[in-house]
Amino acid sequence: MHSQELRWSCQRFCELSPEELYQILALRSQVFVVEQQCAYLDPDGQDRLSGTYHLCGWQGETLVGYLRLLAPVSAEYNQAMIGRVVVSPAQRGQGIAHHLLERGVAECRRLWPSSNIGAHAQSYLEDFYLQHEFRVAGEEELEDGIPHKMMLLCSQGQLEARVVDFSGQNAEAIAYVREQVFTLEQGIDAAIDLDGLDPASTQVLVYEGETPVATGRMQSDGHIGRIAVLKAHRGSGVGRLVVETLIESARLQQLPRVYLGAQCHAIDFYQQLGFKAYGSEFEEAGLPHQMMELNFD
Repeated sequence: MHSQELRWSCQRFCELSPEELYQILALRSQVFVVEQQCAYLDPDGQDRLSGTYHLCGWQGETLVGYLRLLAPVSAEYNQAMIGRVVVSPAQRGQGIAHHLLERGVAECRRLWPSSNIGAHAQSYLEDFYLQHEFRVAGEEELEDGIPHKMMLLCSQGQLEARVVDFSGQNAEAIAYVREQVFTLEQGIDAAIDLDGLDPASTQVLVYEGETPVATGRMQSDGHIGRIAVLKAHRGSGVGRLVVETLIESARLQQLPRVYLGAQCHAIDFYQQLGFKAYGSEFEEAGLPHQMMELNFD
């Protein structure tokens, strides 16, 4: 099932019909209480708060995906919170959970654009949230007998992506970020990184205020590479911003596609952006890579 086949709604408690509310509570109880064998009171008093929104994915008149959004002023963690994330057991394995979380993040950005976004997630879902650029923000703890971890997605309100030339201060900033990530952190020889292709490539720098925190480049044929994000800024959507900016630049240049050699640990990240793998895994600078492409036709 594709996300466009679902009907989405995002409503306050007072805007829900009795039938919508019944299906929400029934689905939450079916999964969290019955399936997970956890005896707890699911309606916890936060559903009715004025700052709470209920995001629903409907197939026809049937609820197949749901999550709850808590405003920063009503959440005990001092940031917008995503919770009660649930997909109907009959509809799992179709990518609905990914679309649901993406819609939840987008609604949080719309409703509370300057707020970080948290999720007190069951620990087995850590990788799922990491794919959406959340990061682990606390130690594992038990909630109703089930291990949970706090996941955090930082606000993008102070980030700015700039398309720049490889010259002067821009070149220095690009070299600094790449040195921190590729040379010092990953142990890649600087001579491999500085390959002479930068002056003729489209360069992107992401700044937090006036501090460069990420970079990436695209060659004239659409070859994206040298994606680097400083360690302290990972898990906050910065890498996605770099790649999306390069993709937009490729579209403006009317290129037919973009492609890249992804480090294998990042394959899921690029798949979330629409890239598809092709060819066999290969090694570059001592690290396993996979070719991936995104066609614009």
